[in-house]
This record gives sequence, C-alpha cells and structure tokens, in this order.
Amino acid sequence: MSRTAITAYLRGFGGGWYVTGLCAAMLLFPAANVLNNWWLSVWVGDSGNSNSGDDDDNDDDDDDATRSSLFYVEVYVGLCCATAVVTLARNWLFVVGAVRGGARLHDALLTRVFAQASAFFDTHAASALVNRFAKDIATVDESVSLALNYLTQTSLTLLATLVIVAWVTPYVLAVIAVIAVPAVVVANYYR
Repeated sequence: MSRTAITAYLRGFGGGWYVTGLCAAMLLFPAANVLNNWWLSVWVGDSGNSNSGDDDDNDDDDDDATRSSLFYVEVYVGLCCATAVVTLARNWLFVVGAVRGGARLHDALLTRVFAQASAFFDTHAASALVNRFAKDIATVDESVSLALNYLTQTSLTLLATLVIVAWVTPYVLAVIAVIAVPAVVVANYYR
C-alpha cells in the first residue's frame, strides 16, 4: 500500500478523540493484567499469613478466614470483570475504526473509478474491476487492520516499557539514546 492510502485509511479510522480513547484502552489492557497479577500475589501472600495460627478452639477465626477469602475472590472477580470491559472496549473501538477506515478507502477507490472516462470501461472488463475491488478491499480489511493493531499494541508496549525502565533506572536513557542513533541509521538504510 502506498503512503497516501495508509494516510487516508488512518484519517478514516477516527478523529483525535477516537484515537486517544483507543490508545487509552490499549494502555489500560496491560495495566489491568498487571493489576490482576498484583492482586493474586497479595492474596497468596496474605493467605500464607492467615493460616499461621493453629487455634482450633475459636470458630470466629475460621469465619474471619472465610470472609477474608471471600473478600479476595470478590475483588479478583471485580478486577477480571474490569479487564474484560477494557478488552471489549479496546477491540470494539479498533474494529469500528478499521471498518471506518476501510469504508473511506473503498469510497475513494469507487469515486476515482467512476470518474474515469467511458473509454476506460471499454478497455477493462467489469469482472476484472470487480475482482480487483474485492481483492483490494479484502487486503485492507484483513491485512492492514491486523498490521495496524499489532503495530499500535507493540509501540504502546514498547513505550510503556521504556517509561517504566526510565522510572526505575534513569541512567538507562543515556544508553538508549546512544543505541537509538545507529538503530535509526540502519533502519533508514534498509528501508
């Protein structure tokens, strides 16, 4: 695909607020997974501490332990539901944007074909045009949207990783800057 077609696809994907919401949902998904894992580690850590007493004469301790386990389960179920909502929002926003972008490209393609002189239709068979339309739209709907999803998710994950690493060990930013220059040069050479 040409750069012009990709730009048209991205413009049709949605406006600034739409893309911001999509990026927020894409960032919330790994954050929700980290929060789920953190809660499980808290749960496991606390469950090891709650079973340290061996007093069998007090039934209230068993009741508190049951309520405590129920509390952890309820919070975990809530976190899982929140993760599911974030995942649904992320996927829904991406699919709607991909359909919008594909529709915009399809409309532009159709408009340009219909703007051709009638001699164009005399020299090109209608079946060949329909076949080409179907192939191009299938490529946009299947390949481009999938590649954009992977690119966006990978880029945001890389950005989040760099932010976390820079927060924990700020001197790594100097190393990243030194490595980035040759990486950009090599990438532009092979592009």
